Amino acid sequence: MPVLQSQWGTLHPSLLARLYPVTRRSTGGSAADYVWERAPASQGGDIEVAFPISDSTLDANLNWTSPFEAIGAENKLPIISALIQSGALASVTSTLIGLLPSEIGGIETGVETLADDAKKLVANLEGRTGITKLNSTQIFSGMNPLDFPLTAYFRAWQDARSEVEDPINQLMSWALPAELSKAGIVETFARDRDPIRALFPSRVPSILGIEYAGSTILPVVIESISQPITAPRNRSGARISVAIPMKMATLAALDRDEYRSYKIR
Repeated sequence: MPVLQSQWGTLHPSLLARLYPVTRRSTGGSAADYVWERAPASQGGDIEVAFPISDSTLDANLNWTSPFEAIGAENKLPIISALIQSGALASVTSTLIGLLPSEIGGIETGVETLADDAKKLVANLEGRTGITKLNSTQIFSGMNPLDFPLTAYFRAWQDARSEVEDPINQLMSWALPAELSKAGIVETFARDRDPIRALFPSRVPSILGIEYAGSTILPVVIESISQPITAPRNRSGARISVAIPMKMATLAALDRDEYRSYKIR
């Protein structure tokens, strides 16, 4: 099996990340019964890229939202709620009542009595809030696939072409679409008379598996990859030392059983 990699001397093999194409194989009559496994040689599964990595973390982005936040008084009446909780409403109330005339519509209002009652009411509200267990409860609204950025390293010890350039080109080949159709829908249909091929004439990038430190995660995809153009080069122009930042992600979101099966450590 061809393994595209640099020479790393006595570095333990488990400290090399290994990438290879995978394919889905049916295990039963149902469309949901399938497993992902290494692709056969006819689909490029006989090629593997190995490299040491650094700066890698496994990130789980879980979407928890609080849909009941808007039902509280703080959202409906934010200014009044702030005045009540801070105690500032007492002075505002006293000032407004002081502007009232002693008699409204021929009825004695008893402004002083009204002011005292208002102060007591406002004082009882000071320091209170409309936030409750209900309107602060979060609900799970979904999650993204797990993603893990990493930096892959390649260096030339004997042959820059086979130890650096070939592995990088293979990574780029897996990250890019396998084929982008040059023709439009009408032209493709006129040529092939196949409505499915006319609607979906191109082919997606490779689905991969990755092994590292005894853990195997598949299927994964390369979401982004960068390669430096101004890296150190030898006299023939080939790069001799390259760090490749990549962002990889699982093909779909995971549940706890799938996570345990990966034996990530």
